Amino acid sequence: SAQERQAWTKYQDNIQNSITSPIGRSLYALQLEEWYDGLRQIGRDPETETLAIRSEHMKADPDGVYNKILWWLRLPSETLPEYSSKMKTGYSSPPISNHTRTLLMKFFKPYNQRLYH
Repeated sequence: SAQERQAWTKYQDNIQNSITSPIGRSLYALQLEEWYDGLRQIGRDPETETLAIRSEHMKADPDGVYNKILWWLRLPSETLPEYSSKMKTGYSSPPISNHTRTLLMKFFKPYNQRLYH
């Protein structure tokens, strides 16, 4: 919605390095929508010209996802060279409370649902 766009823009303007803040980097739907809008503005079709890969799929089936990417790029299938996750948080923290987890899940749910449409 226009109101959501305005809020997202205001958030980005008011938070230094908003994309690296915990909330900003977690709102994937809004980030992808900006990319898609940019592609549409230059006459490109984001539905056919982008491929989004879920990290949990890559973790569960790296060779299958790699070959999906190769297929999408119209390259021949091959075995994935050695693969290991490079994602490192660099910190540890205590577990969050059930209340906080519930609040976060409720907040992110509509954004995460948009990723699948």
